[in-house]
Amino acid sequence: MRSAFAVFLALFVCVLTTACSPSGPKTVKVIGKLNSNDQPLKIDPKGSVTIVFTPVAGAGAGAQFSTYPGRYSSESPTFEIVNIPEGKYKVSLNCMVPQPTKETEDINQRYTAEKTPIIREVKGNELIVIDLAKPEGK
Repeated sequence: MRSAFAVFLALFVCVLTTACSPSGPKTVKVIGKLNSNDQPLKIDPKGSVTIVFTPVAGAGAGAQFSTYPGRYSSESPTFEIVNIPEGKYKVSLNCMVPQPTKETEDINQRYTAEKTPIIREVKGNELIVIDLAKPEGK
């Protein structure tokens, strides 16, 4: 009887451990900067830029979400995205400002999810710098 109970207890612990262990790819927190010609991008203080990371073929496979949004404002010239799987991502931008300028309209047209040339590798907790003067990162 004791051995049957011990086997049952061992199986129960194995099932419980497997069911409660985290699943899916490793996730990290991304902190990044959005620049224009090596300077923080300046936009209306009442506005912001939505930054969306979309996995490139196979990146983040098995992840819970298909896109990972962040927010940038001129007040804090950084953006943050939490719980994003490591991998390669296309990065799209959308400026939301009370009074659009030629620059913000250009950003909204050039950096859509379909057109963006920005591709970045997310690994560990490395800082990601996006400079609109060098969108490919070179």
